[in-house]
Amino acid sequence: AEAVLQQILDTGVPVTDVEFRGTTPAAPGVERVWMEQWLPLRDGAGQVIGVHVVAQEVTAERAAAAERERLLADTEAARREADLERRRLLTLLDRLPSAVTLAEAPTGRLLVCNAAVARIWGSDTLSDEIAEYSSDYVGFYPAGHPRAGERYASEEWPLARALAHGETITDEVVEIARPDGTRRVVSISAAPVTDADGQIVSAVVSSLDITERAQLLTAERTAREAAALEQQRLAAVLAAMPTGVIVADAPSGRLVYL
Repeated sequence: AEAVLQQILDTGVPVTDVEFRGTTPAAPGVERVWMEQWLPLRDGAGQVIGVHVVAQEVTAERAAAAERERLLADTEAARREADLERRRLLTLLDRLPSAVTLAEAPTGRLLVCNAAVARIWGSDTLSDEIAEYSSDYVGFYPAGHPRAGERYASEEWPLARALAHGETITDEVVEIARPDGTRRVVSISAAPVTDADGQIVSAVVSSLDITERAQLLTAERTAREAAALEQQRLAAVLAAMPTGVIVADAPSGRLVYL
């Protein structure tokens, strides 16, 4: 303060916005902040004869500014941590063979998906709501299902049912049509994610390409049906023969038809 005072007395130049911190007898343990303006006092001849000080307390403003800076720093730190966790999650998900997608509730907006989604489905469109599921992704009930060949409506997808009704779906087989016209068979599982109060906040869905397995199962089923049909035909022919016929396995000799 003495240095500022002497400077003004020597130069006549005011010193403004000087921040001063200290305590008062009324609250000796509490630091307070003042913003001061130091102005020269002149006599009639213009000579500096003293200094006039105007002080305004800004303790509350400084505290509010410090709190604001702290909150901004905490928010930025939380944002960076969330971004880091998101990158970690995506890195982990991209290593999975299954296509994985996370959606928010109740809208059904798709938040994030891994690289396998585009590989399996031929698209990684992030739908904005459940109603868009059937336009962004095309799926049909598979052979053997009572509704075989019917297209999935938006609300029928496993992810939509998990979001809307809290269903947990495991290995639901769906035949999908990709944008390039090819078809695949996928096994889909979905489950809701709830908060501490049991409210659905999001849902996760995973799908695995089982096309080759489904083709093998279909071929096996077709072969079994063909073998059964041939056996029925053979039995009918043998039954119609006027003479008795014995058919045995080799080399065991087990009788298979008498």
